[in-house]
This record gives sequence, structure tokens and C-alpha cells, in this order.
Amino acid sequence: MHDLRKKLLKAVPRRWRDEVESLVLELRGSAGFSTRAVPFAIAELGDRVALTLTGDVPSAVNALLKIAGHDVPVRDAGRLGAIQETPEAWATIRFAISDAHFEARTQAGVDP
Repeated sequence: MHDLRKKLLKAVPRRWRDEVESLVLELRGSAGFSTRAVPFAIAELGDRVALTLTGDVPSAVNALLKIAGHDVPVRDAGRLGAIQETPEAWATIRFAISDAHFEARTQAGVDP
């Protein structure tokens, strides 16, 4: 564990350490923080960035459903159930209709 810490410290630029350290300490003290949620949060951030830049909600949802093992046609009645059963797809839908999504598109300069 000590060797891993050394490798990580070498990989992170010094100026980021101070910023990241304060965030880590804040998260560590949070009752709702779980290290198991970190991979989902990182993937969700990537999904949001992709959706913000492309604006293509159906393609984003289709891709996430396929990754999750669902092969549901667009007009299938079970599609909503598959979306609700797939946390990544459901999170993408919720983000797609949020003010944050439209604000991010405007800031990225991709809003018509």
C-alpha cells in the first residue's frame, strides 16, 4: 500500500495535490461518501460530457443500454423499463432534461 501511495504521489503534479487533498479530506468526512460510487461518478461525468457535445440523447441511451446487455428497439414498450433498470441510462436521461445540460451546451458553444 505504501508503494502504491508513492507511485500515485509521483504521478500527480504538486500543484494538484493541495487542491485534491482538501477535496479528499472533505469527502472522507462525508457520511454519504462511498468509494464504490467513484467509478460510476467518473463514468457518469464522461457520459455527460459526450451528451453535452453531441446532443444526441437517443444514441447515448442506445449505447448505454447495449453496454448493459439490453437489446431493446426504440419503439419497444419495454424500453422505458430497460432504461430505468440501467442506472447509467437513467442518469443520462435525467441529465438530458436538466438545466445543467442546457447550460453546459451553451458554455461549450454547441447550442444553436
